[in-house]
Amino acid sequence: MKLQKHLNHIAERAETPKKTGEMSSTKNHTSRRNNNFCLPKEADIKLKFTMRKNYFWITLIGLMVMAAGFVACHKCDKCDECDDKNPGVPDKKEMTYTFKFNADASGAIVNAIVYEYNNSEIVVGQQSFNCTKGLRRVVTANSKTTKVKVKIIVNSESFRWVMKVYYLEDGKNIDIEINDDTTLIPMEPIG
Repeated sequence: MKLQKHLNHIAERAETPKKTGEMSSTKNHTSRRNNNFCLPKEADIKLKFTMRKNYFWITLIGLMVMAAGFVACHKCDKCDECDDKNPGVPDKKEMTYTFKFNADASGAIVNAIVYEYNNSEIVVGQQSFNCTKGLRRVVTANSKTTKVKVKIIVNSESFRWVMKVYYLEDGKNIDIEINDDTTLIPMEPIG
């Protein structure tokens, strides 16, 4: 029933004469908001009970979803986040890479960003370098890193990716050398 129809119905009930022995309509109703909206006490109690029941179920379902998510996250044995929490699993040896820039920049401002990825293709670290010819930096990778990809940015406006993906190994140093012969591509390399 629409609100206007309901209000008209209440107004009609208030105007109709009562039979002898009936109580007046104002005594059977509780008023809210300056008598603009009236409900019988029974309907008001039923409405409050229904609302409480709905809030209860919404809250219960929300808690169940949160609990299921918590249990699912902490029961996985394959994600990288769980490796630190498993006692008895040997730690990885330190992995490093050496970033070398030997290209002729010819007056351009060149920056390089080295993205470190884990097994799940999630970026777990990154390093930025202001590149000048002869730059050489040794970097210790994040313990979860398995591969790195390099993005070259020229004059802060255009960028390209180095086509090669560099895979790291435990306890070894990998050389990443950018020179005039390095192949650059417009999209992130796959691998």
